[in-house]
Amino acid sequence: MQNAAVQAGIDRKHLLLASEPEAAAIYCLNLPAEQQVALNNIGTPGHCFLTVDLGGGTADLSAVQVEQDGRLKELCGERGDLVGGQSVNNAFFQACNDNFKGTEWSRKFSEATPLEVMNMEHEFEKCKIAIGSEEIDETIQLPLPCSVRESFRDGRIQLANQQTQIFNNQTGRPEI
Repeated sequence: MQNAAVQAGIDRKHLLLASEPEAAAIYCLNLPAEQQVALNNIGTPGHCFLTVDLGGGTADLSAVQVEQDGRLKELCGERGDLVGGQSVNNAFFQACNDNFKGTEWSRKFSEATPLEVMNMEHEFEKCKIAIGSEEIDETIQLPLPCSVRESFRDGRIQLANQQTQIFNNQTGRPEI
């Protein structure tokens, strides 16, 4: 990355690269004072904290300590495990494929418009954010693409195994 920046005309002495967890730590240290209060004086020398970046494809963790001069020292870190947000999405859609009987689900899902699939993924993202909060119960409702909904006119989705419960509620929106 440094070489690319230098080739683009950036002088090395003006270049400072940080890993995503380091950038998150710097961001937290530079929050307005009223927001830092919630972080229990994160910028105090000697204070240690963990930054977690659950990106699209990977998870990066870094344990950081604030030095006496205010600089950050990475105590340890782990980067690149393939457990990021997109991996969770992929596992969810794979579970759908594994749990719905027959090939109808896959075939109908492949007929969905990109906008419908993106809408379903966006709604799933919002559910992931809310998980663990009091704002969501254990039932997650997602809009299914029209092509998939049309194949379930009788109001049921048949599962290959009973570990996942999916049923159609009174609103006509399948629940997962």
